[in-house]
Formats: sequence, structure tokens, C-alpha cells
Amino acid sequence: TRSRSTLDARISNLALTPLGQDLFQTLNQAYEQELAALTKHLSNQQYGELASSMQTIQNLLTNHCSKPSITIRHDLRPGDLGLVTRYHGLWYAPEFGYDMSFEGYVAETVCDFAENYSPKRDRLWIADVDGQFVGCIAIVGRLSSVGQLRWFLLDKSFRGQGVGKQLVDLALAFGREQNYKSLYLLTTTDQATAHYVYKRAGFELTDEHEPVQMWGQTIQEQRYELIL
Repeated sequence: TRSRSTLDARISNLALTPLGQDLFQTLNQAYEQELAALTKHLSNQQYGELASSMQTIQNLLTNHCSKPSITIRHDLRPGDLGLVTRYHGLWYAPEFGYDMSFEGYVAETVCDFAENYSPKRDRLWIADVDGQFVGCIAIVGRLSSVGQLRWFLLDKSFRGQGVGKQLVDLALAFGREQNYKSLYLLTTTDQATAHYVYKRAGFELTDEHEPVQMWGQTIQEQRYELIL
């Protein structure tokens, strides 16, 4: 659908119709299923080799283009927690079809983080380009020697450039600095792209729940763990 901008008549705003959104979700799910079937036999080492080869292809095809400067910081500023919530809602809806109850879930977890924040046990990293949010990741202290990796999020246009790996590496380094014995994360089976990064970092699948209706979709939750 096209609508004329109220700010500039020369500009038209384009948006997917409900039918277009359904079609996009169907195509996206088919792609994720095909990708999972092609790679399910790979070991962690082979995942790493595959990702490295894909990075080489990306570099060869884009080395003529200048890349924007990405800044990753962990000095929490006013509005950072709101950005984490906002972009989970904005990016998960078109990619996975999650409804607003997912954004509510993220808001609750972010609120809990703010109320119980301890700089010695918790850390949130924000990745931005010229002040524009492009991703995040966090470590949240749980038991005395266990931390949870949360809110791993990255703008699609910056995937495949090593930014996701850099975020995860920073989180793991912090976990080791704080003497955590292990880190765990909760995810869902439809987040195949993130799974590559987790497995490459050494996380292993330790639990998988039965599918349930949640966030407007049929969701199957998984738990990954890494012994530090």
C-alpha cells in the first residue's frame, strides 16, 4: 500500500498489507526450515567453518564499499532500556510474526533488569552507528556463579559483518571476568541465525520444550548453556 507523506508531498510511504505480511511470514518460515535441514548435521566446528566461509564471501563482494563505524558501549544512558524494548518489538514482528505480547514480555524482563541492576554482575551493551541503535546484548547475574545471556539483537543490515560475534565475545569475556562458571540463554527454534552464533561460541543445547501458543505464534523454547 502507498500513502502520501504528511510532511512532504513528494514522498510516498510504502507498507505491507495484512496479506503481504502473511506471505512474507510464510516465505521466511520456509527459508528457515530449509536452512535448518541443510545444516542440522553440522558439528560446532563445521558451523564455525561455514560461518567463516560465508564471511569471506561477504568480504569479497563488499570490500569496495565503505562500512559505517560501529560503536559498542556499556555505559547505560537514559532511554537505552527503552530502545532494547522498542527494537525487539519492531524487528521481531516482521521477521518472526510475533505480536505485541512479545514486546510486553521484553518490557517486563527489562524492567526486572533495571530494578535489580548490579554493575558487578550485570552488563548491557548497546551497538550503534552515529547514534542510531543497531543491536544489543546483555549478561544478567542469576545464581552466585551463573549468568544469563539476554536480548541478543542485531539489525539485519549489519549481520554477517562480525558484529554479532563481537557482541557475544564481549558478553563471554565479562562472564569470565566475573568468575561465572556457566552462562545460559533461552531462545526459540525459529531464531536459526542467532543459533549459529551461539553454537560457534560454544553454547550447547541442553533442553527443549514442547511447542506452545505464545506471542501470536506456535513457539518452541530451547535452552543453551556454556561452561566457562
